[in-house]
Amino acid sequence: MVREKEEQRSTVAQHTDPHDSDGELSRRIHELQSVLSTTLAIMRAGYIYLDREGRVTDMNEMAQTATGWTLAEANGVSIWEVFQREDRPDEFLVRNPLDLVLEESWQLEEGRTMVLVSRAGKRLRTDVHAAVTRDEHGAVDGMVVVFRDQSQFFESQTTASRYAAIVESSHDAIVGKSLDGRITSWNTAAETLFGYSAAEALGMPVTRLIPLERRQEEAMILERIGRGERIPGLQTERLSKGAAHRRGTDDLTGARRGRSHRRCCQDRARHQRRTRVRARQGACRSAGASEPRGA
Repeated sequence: MVREKEEQRSTVAQHTDPHDSDGELSRRIHELQSVLSTTLAIMRAGYIYLDREGRVTDMNEMAQTATGWTLAEANGVSIWEVFQREDRPDEFLVRNPLDLVLEESWQLEEGRTMVLVSRAGKRLRTDVHAAVTRDEHGAVDGMVVVFRDQSQFFESQTTASRYAAIVESSHDAIVGKSLDGRITSWNTAAETLFGYSAAEALGMPVTRLIPLERRQEEAMILERIGRGERIPGLQTERLSKGAAHRRGTDDLTGARRGRSHRRCCQDRARHQRRTRVRARQGACRSAGASEPRGA
């Protein structure tokens, strides 16, 4: 996409007849600019073009929104002021940005993560690409900066990591499986319950955990999930590595609760009931003791 801007002049020159009018040349340049703008808009990418001194000469709507600068305000202003970012070395501010890119041999394909700080103070994690442009004689005459908002991507990664930590620390055996019946995730509790390590279980057919007489049940569950249906929890049996039967509950999320978990819950419920009964009995005795004799 950036190469389109770099090659714009050569493309126009190749397709321009010497006898074409200035109007025709302008029309073709406008078409190329329109294609570039549309491509960047589809990709939700910000675009800023700089002159040889590192001053802004053009920027698209996405870049204006992200930086908080309109094109009219940014035109002729140093990129260091328009594209503010966290942790920028102070020595950069006295340097020409084009010279820095040339010195670092920053390749077009090489994206760098930067936190853009808008004029309003809003922070936006971005993936930035930059490349110098050259005139017909090969001399550097400007630079293209293209960036994309990566905040949602990083937030998704953080959320996924958080869920992964919850799954891994759960006391329930949590087994993920694909619709073709292959195991795709396997936590520590599953290793303990079934006896297979994660390395052994991942990719294994889930039917290896299912007694022969219950495999039709599993096929039915996968078929209903494939149709987008919700499956209620059910009491069932599974096989451990030593072919021992494990009774438990498969719930909606695929977590498997074994007997030990149920027993713990049952014991807790019984303890709570006994506590409530003793509290009521104590209240009754206190009430009886407080009544006057002979009443």
